[in-house]
Amino acid sequence: MISGKKLVDAQILLVEDEPACRHTIETILDHEGASVTIAENAEEAVKLMQSPGFDIVVSDIKLPGMNGISLLSHIRKINPNLPVIMMTGYSSIDSAVEALKLGAQDYLIKPLGDGAQVINAVWKSLEHYRLALKNKSLQEQLKQSEETFRTLFHNASDAIFLNRLEPNGHISTFSEVNAVACSRLGYSRKELQSMTLLDITAMEHREDTARVMETLPEREHTTFEAIHLSKDGKRMPVEISAHMFSLKGNNAVLSIARNITERREMEKQITEASEKESRHIGQELHDVLCQDLASIKMLTSVLKTTLESESSKGIHDAELIRDMASNAVTCTRRLCAGLFPSELENAGLASALEHLAINQEQLFHIPCSFTNKCIVEVPDKSVALHLYRIAQQAINNAVLHSKAKCISISLAQKGSGVILTVNDDGIGITSVNNNQNEGMGLHIMKYRARIIGAVLIISRRSNGGTTVECIWQ
Repeated sequence: MISGKKLVDAQILLVEDEPACRHTIETILDHEGASVTIAENAEEAVKLMQSPGFDIVVSDIKLPGMNGISLLSHIRKINPNLPVIMMTGYSSIDSAVEALKLGAQDYLIKPLGDGAQVINAVWKSLEHYRLALKNKSLQEQLKQSEETFRTLFHNASDAIFLNRLEPNGHISTFSEVNAVACSRLGYSRKELQSMTLLDITAMEHREDTARVMETLPEREHTTFEAIHLSKDGKRMPVEISAHMFSLKGNNAVLSIARNITERREMEKQITEASEKESRHIGQELHDVLCQDLASIKMLTSVLKTTLESESSKGIHDAELIRDMASNAVTCTRRLCAGLFPSELENAGLASALEHLAINQEQLFHIPCSFTNKCIVEVPDKSVALHLYRIAQQAINNAVLHSKAKCISISLAQKGSGVILTVNDDGIGITSVNNNQNEGMGLHIMKYRARIIGAVLIISRRSNGGTTVECIWQ
Protein backbone atom coordinates (compact mmCIF):
# COMPACT_ATOMS: atom_id res chain seq x y z
CA MET A 1 0.00 0.00 0.00
CA ILE A 2 1.24 3.47 -0.87
CA SER A 3 2.14 5.64 2.10
CA GLY A 4 2.67 9.40 2.37
CA LYS A 5 -0.85 10.45 3.36
CA LYS A 6 -1.83 11.63 -0.11
CA LEU A 7 -5.41 12.34 0.85
CA VAL A 8 -4.91 14.45 3.97
CA ASP A 9 -7.94 16.73 4.61
CA ALA A 10 -9.87 15.28 1.65
CA GLN A 11 -13.64 15.11 2.28
CA ILE A 12 -14.93 11.94 0.56
CA LEU A 13 -18.51 10.66 0.22
CA LEU A 14 -18.48 6.87 -0.16
CA VAL A 15 -21.70 5.32 -1.52
CA GLU A 16 -21.60 1.52 -1.17
CA ASP A 17 -24.25 -0.99 -0.01
CA GLU A 18 -21.96 -4.00 0.51
CA PRO A 19 -20.59 -3.86 4.11
CA ALA A 20 -17.32 -5.69 3.41
CA CYS A 21 -16.41 -3.58 0.36
CA ARG A 22 -17.54 -0.41 2.15
CA HIS A 23 -15.37 -1.17 5.19
CA THR A 24 -12.33 -2.00 3.06
CA ILE A 25 -12.50 1.20 1.03
CA GLU A 26 -13.19 3.31 4.12
CA THR A 27 -10.14 1.84 5.86
CA ILE A 28 -7.88 2.45 2.86
CA LEU A 29 -8.97 6.08 2.48
CA ASP A 30 -8.89 6.76 6.22
CA HIS A 31 -5.33 5.44 6.42
CA GLU A 32 -4.32 8.00 3.79
CA GLY A 33 -5.67 10.88 5.89
CA ALA A 34 -9.05 11.33 4.23
CA SER A 35 -12.28 12.08 6.06
CA VAL A 36 -14.88 9.58 4.80
CA THR A 37 -18.66 9.95 5.03
CA ILE A 38 -20.71 6.78 4.40
CA ALA A 39 -23.98 6.46 2.46
CA GLU A 40 -25.46 2.98 1.99
CA ASN A 41 -27.72 3.99 -0.91
CA ALA A 42 -28.15 6.72 -3.48
CA GLU A 43 -31.14 8.34 -1.76
CA GLU A 44 -29.08 8.89 1.39
CA ALA A 45 -26.20 10.25 -0.70
CA VAL A 46 -28.51 12.81 -2.37
CA LYS A 47 -29.57 14.10 1.05
CA LEU A 48 -25.94 14.35 2.19
CA MET A 49 -25.04 16.23 -1.00
CA GLN A 50 -27.37 19.08 0.01
CA SER A 51 -24.66 20.22 2.41
CA PRO A 52 -21.54 21.43 0.55
CA GLY A 53 -18.05 20.39 1.56
CA PHE A 54 -17.33 17.15 -0.27
CA ASP A 55 -14.24 17.03 -2.48
CA ILE A 56 -15.09 13.79 -4.26
CA VAL A 57 -17.74 11.04 -4.45
CA VAL A 58 -16.88 7.34 -4.78
CA SER A 59 -19.98 5.31 -5.65
CA ASP A 60 -20.93 1.84 -6.75
CA ILE A 61 -23.05 1.65 -9.89
CA LYS A 62 -25.21 -1.19 -8.65
CA LEU A 63 -27.18 0.09 -5.64
CA PRO A 64 -30.55 -0.77 -4.11
CA GLY A 65 -33.27 1.59 -5.29
CA MET A 66 -31.71 4.44 -7.33
CA ASN A 67 -28.60 3.18 -9.12
CA GLY A 68 -25.23 4.89 -9.40
CA ILE A 69 -25.92 6.30 -12.88
CA SER A 70 -29.02 8.13 -11.63
CA LEU A 71 -27.06 9.35 -8.62
CA LEU A 72 -24.40 10.73 -10.95
CA SER A 73 -27.10 12.71 -12.79
CA HIS A 74 -28.30 14.20 -9.47
CA ILE A 75 -24.75 15.09 -8.46
CA ARG A 76 -24.15 16.86 -11.78
CA LYS A 77 -27.24 19.02 -11.14
CA ILE A 78 -25.99 19.94 -7.67
CA ASN A 79 -22.30 20.42 -8.54
CA PRO A 80 -21.33 20.02 -12.21
CA ASN A 81 -17.59 19.99 -11.45
CA LEU A 82 -17.43 17.67 -8.43
CA PRO A 83 -15.32 14.58 -9.30
CA VAL A 84 -17.17 11.25 -9.14
CA ILE A 85 -15.50 7.85 -9.33
CA MET A 86 -17.79 4.91 -10.19
CA MET A 87 -17.16 1.28 -9.13
CA THR A 88 -18.43 -1.60 -11.25
CA GLY A 89 -18.13 -5.38 -11.67
CA TYR A 90 -16.91 -7.08 -14.82
CA SER A 91 -20.47 -7.51 -15.99
CA SER A 92 -21.15 -3.77 -15.78
CA ILE A 93 -18.47 -2.37 -18.09
CA ASP A 94 -21.12 -0.85 -20.34
CA SER A 95 -22.52 1.02 -17.33
CA ALA A 96 -19.04 2.33 -16.50
CA VAL A 97 -18.65 3.65 -20.04
CA GLU A 98 -22.05 5.32 -19.74
CA ALA A 99 -20.95 6.86 -16.42
CA LEU A 100 -17.85 8.30 -18.06
CA LYS A 101 -20.01 9.81 -20.79
CA LEU A 102 -22.14 11.47 -18.09
CA GLY A 103 -19.06 13.07 -16.54
CA ALA A 104 -17.61 10.53 -14.12
CA GLN A 105 -13.95 11.24 -13.43
CA ASP A 106 -12.86 7.57 -13.37
CA TYR A 107 -14.12 4.06 -12.72
CA LEU A 108 -12.81 1.12 -10.69
CA ILE A 109 -13.47 -2.55 -11.45
CA LYS A 110 -14.39 -4.88 -8.65
CA PRO A 111 -12.90 -6.75 -7.00
CA LEU A 112 -10.56 -3.84 -6.21
CA GLY A 113 -7.53 -5.85 -5.18
CA ASP A 114 -4.56 -3.62 -4.25
CA GLY A 115 -5.60 -0.49 -2.28
CA ALA A 116 -3.09 1.56 -4.30
CA GLN A 117 -5.54 1.50 -7.22
CA VAL A 118 -8.21 3.23 -5.11
CA ILE A 119 -5.78 5.74 -3.61
CA ASN A 120 -4.26 6.72 -6.94
CA ALA A 121 -7.64 7.06 -8.64
CA VAL A 122 -8.98 9.25 -5.81
CA TRP A 123 -5.76 11.31 -5.58
CA LYS A 124 -5.62 11.97 -9.35
CA SER A 125 -9.27 12.97 -9.42
CA LEU A 126 -8.77 15.28 -6.44
CA GLU A 127 -5.69 16.92 -7.96
CA HIS A 128 -7.53 17.50 -11.22
CA TYR A 129 -10.50 18.96 -9.32
CA ARG A 130 -8.34 21.23 -7.18
CA LEU A 131 -6.38 22.44 -10.20
CA ALA A 132 -9.65 23.13 -12.00
CA LEU A 133 -10.92 25.11 -8.98
CA LYS A 134 -7.64 27.04 -8.76
CA ASN A 135 -7.70 27.75 -12.49
CA LYS A 136 -11.29 28.94 -12.23
CA SER A 137 -10.39 31.17 -9.28
CA LEU A 138 -7.42 32.65 -11.16
CA GLN A 139 -9.57 33.24 -14.23
CA GLU A 140 -12.17 35.00 -12.10
CA GLN A 141 -9.45 37.11 -10.45
CA LEU A 142 -8.00 37.94 -13.86
CA LYS A 143 -11.43 38.81 -15.19
CA GLN A 144 -12.10 40.98 -12.15
CA SER A 145 -8.70 42.68 -12.52
CA GLU A 146 -9.36 43.34 -16.20
CA GLU A 147 -12.80 44.74 -15.40
CA THR A 148 -11.30 46.93 -12.66
CA PHE A 149 -8.55 48.12 -15.01
CA ARG A 150 -11.03 48.89 -17.77
CA THR A 151 -13.31 50.73 -15.35
CA LEU A 152 -10.40 52.84 -14.07
CA PHE A 153 -8.98 53.24 -17.58
CA HIS A 154 -12.18 54.51 -19.15
CA ASN A 155 -13.41 56.52 -16.16
CA ALA A 156 -10.16 58.34 -15.41
CA SER A 157 -10.30 62.13 -15.45
CA ASP A 158 -7.19 62.32 -17.67
CA ALA A 159 -6.63 61.14 -21.21
CA ILE A 160 -4.75 57.80 -21.30
CA PHE A 161 -2.89 56.34 -24.27
CA LEU A 162 -1.21 52.94 -24.63
CA ASN A 163 1.25 52.19 -27.41
CA ARG A 164 4.27 50.04 -28.15
CA LEU A 165 7.78 51.46 -28.45
CA GLU A 166 9.78 50.01 -31.30
CA PRO A 167 13.39 48.81 -30.64
CA ASN A 168 14.67 51.74 -32.72
CA GLY A 169 12.82 54.18 -30.44
CA HIS A 170 10.04 54.93 -32.95
CA ILE A 171 6.57 55.38 -31.53
CA SER A 172 3.94 52.94 -32.81
CA THR A 173 0.21 53.61 -33.18
CA PHE A 174 -2.02 53.56 -30.11
CA SER A 175 -3.18 50.09 -29.16
CA GLU A 176 -5.65 51.46 -26.60
CA VAL A 177 -7.12 54.84 -25.64
CA ASN A 178 -9.71 55.75 -23.05
CA ALA A 179 -13.00 57.60 -23.43
CA VAL A 180 -11.56 60.90 -22.14
CA ALA A 181 -8.92 60.91 -24.89
CA CYS A 182 -11.59 60.41 -27.55
CA SER A 183 -13.87 63.07 -26.05
CA ARG A 184 -11.17 65.74 -25.67
CA LEU A 185 -9.55 65.22 -29.04
CA GLY A 186 -12.78 64.65 -30.97
CA TYR A 187 -11.63 61.38 -32.58
CA SER A 188 -13.28 57.98 -32.39
CA ARG A 189 -11.41 55.14 -30.72
CA LYS A 190 -10.84 53.51 -34.11
CA GLU A 191 -9.41 56.74 -35.54
CA LEU A 192 -6.98 57.19 -32.65
CA GLN A 193 -5.81 53.58 -32.94
CA SER A 194 -4.45 54.45 -36.39
CA MET A 195 -2.50 57.44 -35.01
CA THR A 196 0.64 57.95 -32.90
CA LEU A 197 1.50 60.34 -30.09
CA LEU A 198 3.22 62.61 -32.61
CA ASP A 199 0.08 62.83 -34.77
CA ILE A 200 -1.87 64.52 -31.97
CA THR A 201 1.04 66.79 -30.94
CA ALA A 202 1.45 70.34 -32.25
CA MET A 203 4.16 70.59 -34.90
CA GLU A 204 6.53 72.70 -32.78
CA HIS A 205 6.46 70.12 -29.97
CA ARG A 206 6.92 66.97 -32.06
CA GLU A 207 10.71 67.02 -32.11
CA ASP A 208 10.90 67.34 -28.32
CA THR A 209 8.25 64.64 -27.83
CA ALA A 210 10.11 62.24 -30.14
CA ARG A 211 13.36 62.91 -28.29
CA VAL A 212 11.70 62.25 -24.92
CA MET A 213 10.28 58.93 -26.16
CA GLU A 214 13.65 57.87 -27.60
CA THR A 215 15.32 58.34 -24.20
CA LEU A 216 12.42 56.82 -22.22
CA PRO A 217 13.96 53.29 -22.07
CA GLU A 218 16.89 54.78 -20.13
CA ARG A 219 14.64 56.47 -17.56
CA GLU A 220 11.47 54.29 -17.65
CA HIS A 221 9.40 57.26 -16.46
CA THR A 222 9.31 60.93 -17.39
CA THR A 223 7.03 63.96 -17.21
CA PHE A 224 6.96 66.70 -19.83
CA GLU A 225 4.63 69.30 -21.31
CA ALA A 226 3.34 69.63 -24.86
CA ILE A 227 0.43 70.93 -26.92
CA HIS A 228 -2.17 68.44 -28.19
CA LEU A 229 -4.29 69.18 -31.24
CA SER A 230 -7.93 68.13 -31.43
CA LYS A 231 -9.58 67.00 -34.63
CA ASP A 232 -10.95 70.51 -35.23
CA GLY A 233 -7.50 72.09 -34.68
CA LYS A 234 -8.04 73.28 -31.11
CA ARG A 235 -4.79 73.55 -29.14
CA MET A 236 -4.71 72.05 -25.65
CA PRO A 237 -1.73 72.38 -23.27
CA VAL A 238 -1.09 69.07 -21.51
CA GLU A 239 1.27 67.63 -18.94
CA ILE A 240 2.24 64.10 -19.98
CA SER A 241 3.40 61.44 -17.56
CA ALA A 242 4.90 58.59 -19.60
CA HIS A 243 5.82 55.22 -18.09
CA MET A 244 7.49 52.35 -19.95
CA PHE A 245 6.87 48.71 -19.02
CA SER A 246 6.99 45.26 -20.58
CA LEU A 247 3.78 43.98 -22.18
CA LYS A 248 3.80 40.51 -23.73
CA GLY A 249 7.55 40.72 -24.28
CA ASN A 250 7.46 44.15 -25.95
CA ASN A 251 8.21 47.63 -24.63
CA ALA A 252 4.95 49.47 -24.06
CA VAL A 253 4.33 53.07 -23.04
CA LEU A 254 1.41 54.25 -20.91
CA SER A 255 0.97 58.01 -21.32
CA ILE A 256 -1.37 59.99 -19.07
CA ALA A 257 -2.12 63.45 -20.50
CA ARG A 258 -3.56 66.00 -18.08
CA ASN A 259 -5.26 69.08 -19.48
CA ILE A 260 -3.47 72.05 -17.88
CA THR A 261 -5.41 74.81 -19.63
CA GLU A 262 -6.82 76.11 -16.34
CA ARG A 263 -3.42 75.92 -14.67
CA ARG A 264 -1.82 77.81 -17.54
CA GLU A 265 -4.53 80.45 -17.33
CA MET A 266 -4.04 80.80 -13.59
CA GLU A 267 -0.26 81.08 -14.01
CA LYS A 268 -0.84 83.66 -16.71
CA GLN A 269 -3.12 85.68 -14.45
CA ILE A 270 -0.61 85.55 -11.60
CA THR A 271 2.19 86.65 -13.91
CA GLU A 272 0.05 89.41 -15.37
CA ALA A 273 -0.75 90.60 -11.84
CA SER A 274 2.97 90.68 -11.09
CA GLU A 275 3.67 92.55 -14.32
CA LYS A 276 0.88 94.99 -13.53
CA GLU A 277 2.46 95.73 -10.18
CA SER A 278 5.86 96.15 -11.82
CA ARG A 279 4.27 98.49 -14.37
CA HIS A 280 2.70 100.49 -11.56
CA ILE A 281 6.02 100.78 -9.72
CA GLY A 282 7.78 101.72 -12.97
CA GLN A 283 5.23 104.41 -13.73
CA GLU A 284 5.55 105.81 -10.21
CA LEU A 285 9.31 105.91 -10.54
CA HIS A 286 9.05 107.57 -13.97
CA ASP A 287 6.25 110.03 -13.24
CA VAL A 288 7.10 110.98 -9.64
CA LEU A 289 10.63 110.11 -8.54
CA CYS A 290 12.28 110.69 -11.89
CA GLN A 291 10.52 114.05 -12.28
CA ASP A 292 11.46 115.08 -8.74
CA LEU A 293 15.07 114.12 -9.34
CA ALA A 294 15.08 116.05 -12.62
CA SER A 295 13.67 119.06 -10.77
CA ILE A 296 16.37 118.76 -8.11
CA LYS A 297 18.99 118.66 -10.86
CA MET A 298 17.61 121.82 -12.49
CA LEU A 299 17.23 123.68 -9.20
CA THR A 300 20.77 122.70 -8.24
CA SER A 301 22.03 124.14 -11.54
CA VAL A 302 20.20 127.41 -10.76
CA LEU A 303 21.64 127.37 -7.24
CA LYS A 304 25.13 126.83 -8.65
CA THR A 305 24.74 129.86 -10.93
CA THR A 306 23.59 131.98 -7.97
CA LEU A 307 26.47 130.83 -5.81
CA GLU A 308 28.93 131.57 -8.60
CA SER A 309 27.68 135.18 -8.79
CA GLU A 310 28.15 135.52 -5.05
CA SER A 311 31.51 133.76 -5.08
CA SER A 312 30.14 131.40 -2.40
CA LYS A 313 32.10 128.48 -1.05
CA GLY A 314 29.06 126.24 -1.60
CA ILE A 315 29.62 126.04 -5.37
CA HIS A 316 31.40 122.69 -5.08
CA ASP A 317 28.59 121.20 -3.00
CA ALA A 318 26.01 122.42 -5.52
CA GLU A 319 27.94 120.76 -8.37
CA LEU A 320 28.14 117.53 -6.38
CA ILE A 321 24.37 117.56 -5.69
CA ARG A 322 23.65 118.25 -9.38
CA ASP A 323 25.86 115.35 -10.53
CA MET A 324 24.32 112.98 -7.98
CA ALA A 325 20.82 113.99 -9.10
CA SER A 326 21.84 113.44 -12.73
CA ASN A 327 23.14 109.94 -11.96
CA ALA A 328 19.98 109.17 -9.96
CA VAL A 329 17.81 110.23 -12.92
CA THR A 330 19.78 107.95 -15.28
CA CYS A 331 19.57 105.01 -12.84
CA THR A 332 15.86 105.57 -12.26
CA ARG A 333 15.15 105.60 -15.99
CA ARG A 334 16.98 102.29 -16.38
CA LEU A 335 14.89 100.83 -13.57
CA CYS A 336 11.76 102.12 -15.27
CA ALA A 337 12.81 100.52 -18.57
CA GLY A 338 13.23 97.17 -16.79
CA LEU A 339 10.00 97.38 -14.83
CA PHE A 340 7.87 99.09 -17.42
CA PRO A 341 8.81 98.72 -21.13
CA SER A 342 6.67 101.62 -22.33
CA GLU A 343 7.73 101.06 -25.97
CA LEU A 344 5.99 97.66 -25.85
CA GLU A 345 2.59 99.23 -25.27
CA ASN A 346 3.17 102.29 -27.41
CA ALA A 347 4.93 100.84 -30.47
CA GLY A 348 4.84 97.02 -30.20
CA LEU A 349 7.28 94.16 -29.59
CA ALA A 350 9.79 94.96 -32.36
CA SER A 351 10.24 98.54 -31.16
CA ALA A 352 10.55 97.39 -27.54
CA LEU A 353 13.25 94.83 -28.47
CA GLU A 354 15.12 97.50 -30.43
CA HIS A 355 15.12 99.82 -27.39
CA LEU A 356 16.09 96.86 -25.20
CA ALA A 357 19.18 96.24 -27.35
CA ILE A 358 20.15 99.94 -27.15
CA ASN A 359 19.64 100.11 -23.38
CA GLN A 360 21.51 96.86 -22.72
CA GLU A 361 24.44 98.03 -24.85
CA GLN A 362 24.61 101.26 -22.81
CA LEU A 363 24.23 99.37 -19.53
CA PHE A 364 26.76 96.57 -20.12
CA HIS A 365 29.03 98.40 -22.63
CA ILE A 366 29.05 95.50 -25.14
CA PRO A 367 27.59 95.43 -28.68
CA CYS A 368 23.93 94.40 -28.70
CA SER A 369 22.03 94.51 -32.00
CA PHE A 370 18.45 93.88 -33.07
CA THR A 371 17.18 92.64 -36.44
CA ASN A 372 13.47 92.60 -37.30
CA LYS A 373 12.39 90.14 -40.03
CA CYS A 374 8.78 90.00 -38.85
CA ILE A 375 6.15 91.71 -40.99
CA VAL A 376 3.27 91.23 -38.52
CA GLU A 377 2.89 92.38 -34.95
CA VAL A 378 2.13 90.05 -32.04
CA PRO A 379 -1.50 90.99 -31.30
CA ASP A 380 -1.62 89.71 -27.73
CA LYS A 381 0.07 92.21 -25.40
CA SER A 382 0.52 89.52 -22.74
CA VAL A 383 2.35 87.24 -25.19
CA ALA A 384 4.47 90.16 -26.40
CA LEU A 385 5.43 91.00 -22.82
CA HIS A 386 6.52 87.43 -22.07
CA LEU A 387 8.62 87.32 -25.26
CA TYR A 388 10.19 90.62 -24.25
CA ARG A 389 11.00 89.29 -20.77
CA ILE A 390 12.52 86.11 -22.26
CA ALA A 391 14.82 88.25 -24.44
CA GLN A 392 15.68 90.41 -21.43
CA GLN A 393 16.56 87.34 -19.33
CA ALA A 394 18.58 85.76 -22.16
CA ILE A 395 20.68 88.94 -22.43
CA ASN A 396 21.27 89.00 -18.66
CA ASN A 397 22.36 85.35 -18.75
CA ALA A 398 24.70 86.00 -21.67
CA VAL A 399 26.40 88.89 -19.88
CA LEU A 400 26.49 87.58 -16.32
CA HIS A 401 27.05 83.84 -16.86
CA SER A 402 28.28 83.31 -20.42
CA LYS A 403 30.66 86.32 -20.35
CA ALA A 404 29.53 87.32 -23.84
CA LYS A 405 31.30 90.08 -25.76
CA CYS A 406 28.62 90.45 -28.42
CA ILE A 407 24.85 89.80 -28.40
CA SER A 408 22.30 89.81 -31.21
CA ILE A 409 18.49 89.73 -31.04
CA SER A 410 16.24 88.85 -33.96
CA LEU A 411 12.51 88.55 -34.53
CA ALA A 412 11.31 86.47 -37.50
CA GLN A 413 8.04 85.26 -38.96
CA LYS A 414 6.94 81.59 -38.59
CA GLY A 415 3.53 80.92 -40.05
CA SER A 416 1.06 82.92 -38.03
CA GLY A 417 3.54 83.16 -35.15
CA VAL A 418 7.06 84.41 -34.50
CA ILE A 419 10.52 83.16 -33.59
CA LEU A 420 12.50 85.19 -31.08
CA THR A 421 16.25 84.41 -31.17
CA VAL A 422 19.02 85.65 -28.90
CA ASN A 423 22.61 84.71 -29.82
CA ASP A 424 25.79 85.38 -27.87
CA ASP A 425 29.49 84.57 -28.32
CA GLY A 426 30.16 83.60 -24.70
CA ILE A 427 31.45 80.37 -23.20
CA GLY A 428 28.21 78.57 -24.04
CA ILE A 429 25.72 76.80 -21.85
CA THR A 430 27.25 73.89 -19.95
CA SER A 431 24.19 71.64 -19.77
CA VAL A 432 21.08 71.80 -21.94
CA ASN A 433 19.18 68.74 -20.73
CA ASN A 434 20.05 68.54 -17.03
CA ASN A 435 17.33 70.40 -15.14
CA GLN A 436 19.24 70.10 -11.87
CA ASN A 437 22.04 72.28 -13.23
CA GLU A 438 19.76 74.98 -14.61
CA GLY A 439 19.84 78.38 -12.96
CA MET A 440 16.84 80.44 -12.00
CA GLY A 441 17.09 82.46 -15.22
CA LEU A 442 16.58 79.38 -17.42
CA HIS A 443 13.68 78.21 -15.29
CA ILE A 444 12.02 81.63 -15.57
CA MET A 445 12.39 81.66 -19.36
CA LYS A 446 10.92 78.14 -19.64
CA TYR A 447 8.12 79.11 -17.30
CA ARG A 448 7.21 82.15 -19.39
CA ALA A 449 7.35 80.10 -22.59
CA ARG A 450 4.99 77.48 -21.11
CA ILE A 451 2.48 80.14 -20.05
CA ILE A 452 2.05 81.39 -23.63
CA GLY A 453 2.24 77.88 -25.15
CA ALA A 454 5.59 78.54 -26.81
CA VAL A 455 8.57 76.23 -27.29
CA LEU A 456 11.88 77.31 -25.79
CA ILE A 457 15.03 75.80 -27.30
CA ILE A 458 18.39 76.53 -25.69
CA SER A 459 21.43 75.16 -27.50
CA ARG A 460 25.19 75.49 -27.61
CA ARG A 461 26.50 77.10 -30.79
CA SER A 462 29.10 75.23 -32.82
CA ASN A 463 31.41 78.25 -32.90
CA GLY A 464 30.95 79.02 -29.21
CA GLY A 465 28.23 80.79 -27.29
CA THR A 466 24.56 80.06 -26.76
CA THR A 467 21.40 80.33 -28.86
CA VAL A 468 18.02 80.88 -27.21
CA GLU A 469 15.02 80.35 -29.47
CA CYS A 470 11.41 80.92 -28.45
CA ILE A 471 8.85 79.73 -31.00
CA TRP A 472 5.31 81.01 -30.54
CA GLN A 473 2.40 80.18 -32.84
